[in-house]
Amino acid sequence: MADPHVISALREKRAKVAGCIVRLERQLDQRRADLTHIDGVPRLFEPESDPELIQPKRTYARRTRYFARNELSRLCSDALREAGGALMTTDEIAGRVIEAKCFDAADTFCARQSGSKRWRSSDRPGSKVGSNRLG
Repeated sequence: MADPHVISALREKRAKVAGCIVRLERQLDQRRADLTHIDGVPRLFEPESDPELIQPKRTYARRTRYFARNELSRLCSDALREAGGALMTTDEIAGRVIEAKCFDAADTFCARQSGSKRWRSSDRPGSKVGSNRLG
């Protein structure tokens, strides 16, 4: 039988995920209602128009306020290039990014932000990233 603290943690995690799903379903219902109302307005002016023919636009995630578009990936690439082929951990890369942007190294929020956008293939602790991946 599993330890009580494991079961308790799993129940807590399940409750959080279930709450998130309920919140997202409410948002989805509201967005569908909004879309129905928006679709009704063009029909007032052009009854033969079909709003379903309008292609949906892709929405993009909100960018972080610390980095401009593609700036973080460029800074990471620069850090790897400057390493001259030496292997670096993702924390070392994040440290170089923080240094390049003149951020406060003691600011843990900033470190988490720069580290959260790191190389997805190296999310394992202690993994190394080599500059030989760059062209």
